[in-house]
Amino acid sequence: MSVPAGVGTAAGPPVSGRRRVGSTPTDPGGPATPTTPSGLVGPPRLRRRPVFLALGLLAVTVGALLATWLVGSVGETHPVLAVRQDVDRGEVITAEDLMTISISLDPALRAVPAERVQSVVGQRSTVDLPAGGLVVEGSFAAAPLPAQGQTLVGVWLAAGQLPGQPLRSGDRVRVVATPRPQEPAPDKPPAAIAATVVSTQDSPDGHSLVTVTVPSATAAQLSAVVATTRIALVLDSAAR
Repeated sequence: MSVPAGVGTAAGPPVSGRRRVGSTPTDPGGPATPTTPSGLVGPPRLRRRPVFLALGLLAVTVGALLATWLVGSVGETHPVLAVRQDVDRGEVITAEDLMTISISLDPALRAVPAERVQSVVGQRSTVDLPAGGLVVEGSFAAAPLPAQGQTLVGVWLAAGQLPGQPLRSGDRVRVVATPRPQEPAPDKPPAAIAATVVSTQDSPDGHSLVTVTVPSATAAQLSAVVATTRIALVLDSAAR
């Protein structure tokens, strides 16, 4: 017998392909997927891998240790010798010429440690040592002065007998004999004796004592010319 239209039938299972509101889908082959109260599927849980975590901690530790080592290396300083005032080539280095400063050591500088100050004092500078510069290996030596076959001679000069440029140790000069006042210029070139400046010392009255070194064979001649006081000291162009 057929069922009249409009008459309800017995409740049966839900039609395939439709889902009741509020139901929780399940997977027969695995655990249930969590849902939110609104029925939406929540994000999956991430699994932490201990290996990656350990590697990250190791990288952070190594970076911190490296930074600490770099800061310590840059900040570590050592006392070395520096020049307090200018010392010309050939001059004797005194304790007043030196001072101590602290710097980060660089092997290329070859700086002299401050503890060696006594081995530097009394030595002669082999180069010009400017104020504020470092005392480095090779910039001083214990070579005697004058050298073998050389003689030191002092030349006492007034301001007009010197070149306008200050003299420095190692400059090559010539001591030239000049005529007496009111005498005409000589017909032939005057006598000139080549010498090398060792040091200069100024006096309050405007005179300067220039110590030069000359070959021992010409030391007597130079001394005789200097004694006349009729001399001039000239600086050669190739002296520096």
